[in-house]
Amino acid sequence: MEWSPISERIILACSKTKIRNLTIIQCYAPTEMMDKDMKEKFYQQTHETITAVQKRDVIIVMWNMNAKIGSNNEGLEHVMGRHGIGNMNKNGELFSELCASCDLIIGGTVFPHKTCHKVSWVSPDNITENQIEHIAISEKFRRSLLDVRNKRGADIGSDHHLIIANFRLKNISRKKED
Repeated sequence: MEWSPISERIILACSKTKIRNLTIIQCYAPTEMMDKDMKEKFYQQTHETITAVQKRDVIIVMWNMNAKIGSNNEGLEHVMGRHGIGNMNKNGELFSELCASCDLIIGGTVFPHKTCHKVSWVSPDNITENQIEHIAISEKFRRSLLDVRNKRGADIGSDHHLIIANFRLKNISRKKED
């Protein structure tokens, strides 16, 4: 239906499906080392973009958030599962707070895969591995998300792995009143 660049780090695309509208927001977050003001501005813009989308739309946010989420979901059970890797960093805290305030579920932490299927970035020395790219979906459509994992075999010339999400939208049948 439409697309619009929100900033140099955020783009929004809307599509019409047979069931309902699908809004995809693609983001590239500042790294952990960037200054606090830049991060706050990015997260504020992302929050405004997400909350401007109609609530009946399926919202999928895909991003390189440079955010380590980790597996400890204590107090964040409504935002993430227990299947993240590593330990949460500051960007992870900002990202999980954003998801909580926008009613999003972090898909990569919900499904129990081997670590090699969760890693989204590998350091040049092939020692450090992190899960920093994420796909989140509006909490209302959590049951539509079937799987999230990386695609390690894709030759994209990057130290990042592609992240793939499978989801299915179902028609909601309404009972007819007599």
